[in-house]
Amino acid sequence: MVERKMVGGHPVIEIADPLMTKLEVMPVNTYAGWYGDNGLDTLPGLQWNVPVDKPLIFSEFGADALAGYFDPAATHKFSEDYQTQYSRKTLEMAGQIPNLRRMSSWILKDIRSPRREHPVFKNGWNRKGLLSETGERKQAFEVLAKHYEDKSN
Repeated sequence: MVERKMVGGHPVIEIADPLMTKLEVMPVNTYAGWYGDNGLDTLPGLQWNVPVDKPLIFSEFGADALAGYFDPAATHKFSEDYQTQYSRKTLEMAGQIPNLRRMSSWILKDIRSPRREHPVFKNGWNRKGLLSETGERKQAFEVLAKHYEDKSN
């Protein structure tokens, strides 16, 4: 279980799960900045209080974006601009976690998901992909592609 709390006015994330003693790697799905009250600008300041003797993996992260819908102020969820800023801020946060070893966005391509019922932005689709359902690259694709390319050099 991942717990969020405030310590000295700063948000802290802790993994409090007895299963961790049995695992060699700590996998965590993180959607700070998408679900919940964390604004995008708070992400780089999130503190991760996790055991450092084990590698941490972000097994999922992401933010929905409808391909072709833009909001340059990046204030509206479901815009490509918000998804792009979310990706940048998540990478900033990740860069401050010393034992983070790997990370993977939730999905590469938008997928059908009948329970995603928002009539404008989802309409039966999970839009957290970096590619639209037709294969069109969203802006966030480039952010993550550059990140992984830089990491490989």
